[in-house]
Amino acid sequence: MKEMRWKNSKMTLVYYSQENSNVLPCDVRIDGEEIVVQYDSDGPVLYIGKDLGYGHYLVESFEEKGKASLHRAPNSQFMEGFWIEDGIRGMWRIELLE
Repeated sequence: MKEMRWKNSKMTLVYYSQENSNVLPCDVRIDGEEIVVQYDSDGPVLYIGKDLGYGHYLVESFEEKGKASLHRAPNSQFMEGFWIEDGIRGMWRIELLE
């Protein structure tokens, strides 16, 4: 499988503990079974993980001490999932844009 990349994607973060959400630019790369989501939050943050099958991904970030899931339906322009970082929890949605 060839690499797929969406350099100008838009990530919306929703925090369970807050009413506000954040929208950040991000870069998403899928190469075979590996996925990398990169964004800037007072420095570069990488979430790296593997495809568990059928568009279900588990990813981790060492910078943010985070773990997350992402799900993508076939041919969808969106990925969605759950995340936890240092005890803070929320959901994220990524619009895949080239």
